[in-house]
Amino acid sequence: LNQSTSIIFSKVGKAPTLDNERKYLLFRILQELLSNILKHSKANSVEVLFENIDTLSILRIAHNGEKFQPVNEDFQKGYGLSNIIENTKLLSGKLHFESENSNVILKLPTTGSSYVKHH
Repeated sequence: LNQSTSIIFSKVGKAPTLDNERKYLLFRILQELLSNILKHSKANSVEVLFENIDTLSILRIAHNGEKFQPVNEDFQKGYGLSNIIENTKLLSGKLHFESENSNVILKLPTTGSSYVKHH
């Protein structure tokens, strides 16, 4: 773990109102993504941008470390990626690891009757 890694958080637009369950799921996704970046990418700079645009919230994480494009085998190694994917689904979101750079983008709907799907 690189103790000198800087993490910059910023937002564009007004933050949406989220219920506690949705806040928790979003927190767990961000926590796991940051943990993976700090453990595996050798990054010393991470930027987290939260944008709220109309009916869509976008969480964009960029870093200057090694790129990561998950493959099926990566989901078998532990619970981290699987939890990220499952929590993203619970939020009706879309997760994308950009192949041309080190960005991870999470898109979440901010309107509609069902923010969290209950089982």
